[in-house]
Amino acid sequence: MDPRGASTFSDMKQIDVPSENSPNPYANEIQNYLYKNDEYNYKKLYGNMPPPVQTQNNNVPQLRMPAGSEQQITMPSYELQKYNNNFANFVSNAYDIVNNTYNDIKHDYFGQRNYQNRYKQGCTPSNIAYNTISNYQISPNPKLVENGNIVSNYGMKKFLSKIPIAGKYINGIATGEKIGNGLTNFYNALDEADCFK
Repeated sequence: MDPRGASTFSDMKQIDVPSENSPNPYANEIQNYLYKNDEYNYKKLYGNMPPPVQTQNNNVPQLRMPAGSEQQITMPSYELQKYNNNFANFVSNAYDIVNNTYNDIKHDYFGQRNYQNRYKQGCTPSNIAYNTISNYQISPNPKLVENGNIVSNYGMKKFLSKIPIAGKYINGIATGEKIGNGLTNFYNALDEADCFK
């Protein structure tokens, strides 16, 4: 079967071969076509292996331009190549800057705390954010209903929904604890950053 240009199985053309064990004479061309035009099916059939270099099939007639209609092929100008290189470098550098900044923030703000780097002093937004994250790491939210396990959390919610009054009461306590813990952590962050002095 030839999948080139086909959108459904019935659209595919048949390729005649001498016998059932004969190799597909268009196998390389089909593989190159799928590589360029259908990444999903290419990976299902060939994995991550790149296609072979496509060779000309001497049995297939080659298309020729009429005499006198040849067009001159020109290489991109030096300025265009320079622009393309500069743009590629800019994209690469921008990605590196964003990625490095993300990793620095992740390491500096969300990294493991100990007594040496638990809090930062100075009433600035970045120090308050750092101290708030420290407080959440050291004193995480209480888990009255949710415990981090998806199955048991779902079961608990289903169970609480069957007892409406008690369920709402317990969920209300859990929500109140989370809000209270969050406000306490933020207050402590301001205090550790010397915002009340």
